[in-house]
Order: sequence, then structure tokens, then C-alpha cells
Amino acid sequence: MIECIVDTHILAEILIQYSAIKPNSSLTETEFLTPKILSKINPCIESDGFNGVVVASTFAFIEILNQFQKVSKGLFELPKLIGLLNQPPSWFIVEPYNIETVYHLISVPKYNLKRERVELADAIHVATAIQRGPNTFLATHDGILSRLNYQNLEITHLK
Repeated sequence: MIECIVDTHILAEILIQYSAIKPNSSLTETEFLTPKILSKINPCIESDGFNGVVVASTFAFIEILNQFQKVSKGLFELPKLIGLLNQPPSWFIVEPYNIETVYHLISVPKYNLKRERVELADAIHVATAIQRGPNTFLATHDGILSRLNYQNLEITHLK
């Protein structure tokens, strides 16, 4: 089964489009949900989790809460976020931030192949992906992460 770890911006785009009334509706293209990323995420949603799952770390939710107005763009409200946390659809997993995540975080390189610094928040997303195991890829809007080569992790960037 494929597991798609999403960063904060992609999680926010999912929250904008997600409907608890129609939880298996495909997402549509946006600035951050590009055809490349949708080709990984939509099969998970459409199959009700049978073909894979979308995973967001609890840290991604904390990042959204920390910058709620900026990230939500006024397109979703706090109750929607809380609802997704309390009753996620079968295709969505909220991955806890725990000691295992910290062990993986310690080993994430601080710089990518172009010697660009990997921010702590992005390193946490990488650690979450590694924690989930093989057949996992990270969907990100971050170009710096897209140039990170680490433990054969597939990183899918917007472009």
C-alpha cells in the first residue's frame, strides 16, 4: 500500500477541498495540488484507503494552527480541521509526533544536495515519512526538500 506524507501547505489544500459529506471525492488542481501530486493522492481518496493512505503528522496540524489565517486563506474554518482530526476518513492517517519521530529526525541531513539548509519543520515531515516505512513518499511544496537525497525516500515536488 502506498503512503503519501503531506507537508503543511498540501494539508491545508486538502482541508480546503475535503468534505465530510463526500469524503471520497477527488481533489482538484490548485497552486499546491498539482497534477503530479494529485496523481498520488487521488487514488488513495477514491479507493477509500484501499490503494493507499494520505498521512499528515500532528506537527503539520500544529503548523496550520500556528499560522491559521495565512494558511487557511479564509477558505476553511477551525471546526473543519478539528473534525478531520477527530474523525478522519479511512484514507487519512494522523501520524503522532513521538520518540520514534525524534530518532528519525536526528538523522535527517541538515543540508540538501545543493547545500541548502533543510528547515526543522521540513525535517520533521521527512522524519515522519521515514517513520512510516517503505512505499512512502513525501508530497511537498518545498523546493529545498525536493533536492534532498535521504534513505531512498521519494519526494514529490509541485513541478
